[in-house]
Amino acid sequence: MYFDEGLTEKFDFSTDIFQPLQVVYVKTILKTVAYPEIYNSHNKTTMWTPTKANIKVVPKDKRTKRDTNLKRKFRTWYIKEYGDPGWGATWPGLQAHHELPLEYGGTNSMSNVFPLTEDLHWNTVSPWWKAY
Repeated sequence: MYFDEGLTEKFDFSTDIFQPLQVVYVKTILKTVAYPEIYNSHNKTTMWTPTKANIKVVPKDKRTKRDTNLKRKFRTWYIKEYGDPGWGATWPGLQAHHELPLEYGGTNSMSNVFPLTEDLHWNTVSPWWKAY
């Protein structure tokens, strides 16, 4: 993605409705790495994408604590909600990813969890958030 000078002529970024778009677009340019768009073909959903670039870090003492049983709970919930995707009994090689990380105010709610392969989780999505 590159910034198009003509884009500012078409859109008034000073209005509230375009502020999130401008901030994410600028942050993407500065980072040079767009947030990955990840689609789950089993339940036909796309992983949530941040819509602004100024999400505040939540102080450690105010964060939701990490649930060490989250993957098991998510797997049980997911199968009940969408049916068994056939990913194996314990979903080997998969992680339960917090779409909005706990560090930024995310929770252990099933609506904030997305299944990712370990490789995608640790080598693409987590590094993006670490650089945020």
